[in-house]
Amino acid sequence: MCYWSFLEKISHALQTYARRIAEVVCCNFLENQSPTTAHSLIVRFEEPDLPFEMVNHGLLRSLNNQKDCLPSAGTFALLPRDSEISQRAKKAFIQVSLALRHLFKTNDPGKQYSAQDIASLEYGGKENISAEDASLGLYLWSDRGVLSPMTVSPDGLSITQFGVPSTILRYKDVEGDWEARRTAMTQPAESSAVPWPILREDSLEYEVEEAVSWEGDAWFWPVLHPAISPKARPAFEAKLYAESVEAALKVVRELIRERTGLDLDGVKLMNEAFSPNKPLLVFDPSGSETAKSIQEGYHRIFHGMIQAVRNPKAHGFVEITENRCLHFLFFASMLATTVDQATDGSNV
Repeated sequence: MCYWSFLEKISHALQTYARRIAEVVCCNFLENQSPTTAHSLIVRFEEPDLPFEMVNHGLLRSLNNQKDCLPSAGTFALLPRDSEISQRAKKAFIQVSLALRHLFKTNDPGKQYSAQDIASLEYGGKENISAEDASLGLYLWSDRGVLSPMTVSPDGLSITQFGVPSTILRYKDVEGDWEARRTAMTQPAESSAVPWPILREDSLEYEVEEAVSWEGDAWFWPVLHPAISPKARPAFEAKLYAESVEAALKVVRELIRERTGLDLDGVKLMNEAFSPNKPLLVFDPSGSETAKSIQEGYHRIFHGMIQAVRNPKAHGFVEITENRCLHFLFFASMLATTVDQATDGSNV
């Protein structure tokens, strides 16, 4: 999901409207504890498609078959860095991350918690956090897939109960992660950061020696899902490209296992986790026909990943080029992020 590419493609006026929509939705969420109707946004800004495009690009959440809108972490990221709401969201996000790490390290893995547990938590060096900001921080963390299992209130405004899996330990620089994602949503990447060999049409498959000299370290590994880079990078740097891809896809498998509790592998795991019939992980909880299509589509993508990409590499000697490996690593990163953002099917 490329947040900036969406903003870059629309006019300056629409960018301004998108940020004003973000302000309205965030204020309504925090001050009135209520969603904002899509109708009110369309009437106010006279841009019928913009709220729905923002939903499609992760800059809003939708409720009630897209009749209502709630903020996502991306919505808060659109606000000016020095705004009171933006600063409050960042602080709540960081404080709750510290509490989640503490809960995982000091309690039974299967224990369930509430926002009040975060607010009343006492441990060395922790700043006091209000129940309201604890709830906000949990809401923002729900975008990352680290609250599992998770129960959401019927109105979608809060996380009523949650567990803390080991994935929380992957987030070591939480402030840096917040700022990096904010930058990704509001600023274009420098054009010089994209390695020329990757962009050259004639290097996609054949000019391997020329492509090996790419200078992507400064940008490539940080933009991948945080669980993939440490597993896939050693093999990649050893020029074992098939092994690098296999390592990345194993990360995707482990993320699915963590979210679902399934001890399965391969196609069976994908069918149990994503099947349109009683899925354990749901990509659009609205229940609409579009949501059903999205679920079926992702089910096929994950199923196809096993059959077309992982199995040939796991069960045979396969050689791929560096550029082909980069494509697969981006693909694996997209799948891992999609798993993080999915909703627990038991709550739908």
